[in-house]
Amino acid sequence: QWLENARQIAMAMREHLEDRKLGGFFAASADGTETIIARRKPLEDNAVAAQFLYLLGVAIKDEKLKLLAEKTLRATALPNVMRREGRVTGNLAMALELVSAGYVEFSVVGDPDDAAARALLSAGQSVFEPRKLIHFEAPGRYPERDRAAMYICNDDACSLPIYDAALVAGEAIKFTPVAFADGRSGIGL
Repeated sequence: QWLENARQIAMAMREHLEDRKLGGFFAASADGTETIIARRKPLEDNAVAAQFLYLLGVAIKDEKLKLLAEKTLRATALPNVMRREGRVTGNLAMALELVSAGYVEFSVVGDPDDAAARALLSAGQSVFEPRKLIHFEAPGRYPERDRAAMYICNDDACSLPIYDAALVAGEAIKFTPVAFADGRSGIGL
């Protein structure tokens, strides 16, 4: 239900606020006064919109929304806008990191009532990773196993199935930006 509500909000943003020509989102819908006063595309509001669109795109597996988030940042995080906005750029910094570093998804395939599945979920929740999305996943996207399994994925790769909750933190390290920079990506492909 919440994902559907979020998808509808994204559709309404695009319909009423998106600058289809240059990218980004206006602060208000067109009401006829834009011939007198130009509509603004506030940097921080667009940064929040980019975060929302990117995370929704990840959650519902919609690549177009993730690309729209990037387009929004490119259209609004311009040097002249940055000078105008001054130091009010916290959301922009967060959006830039989110879109450039990506996400880390912890998916548990198994019955949510199963103790082993709950242990895997709990182990994933204990990992400090600000970009983390964690959830139970129905079989289909990942193979159904004879026991609960966790998969840790990003846009580029997925781990092998993890059955032991004690191994989750060690596998999660392989998906941090530091691991990629150091060439330590031991991701099972």
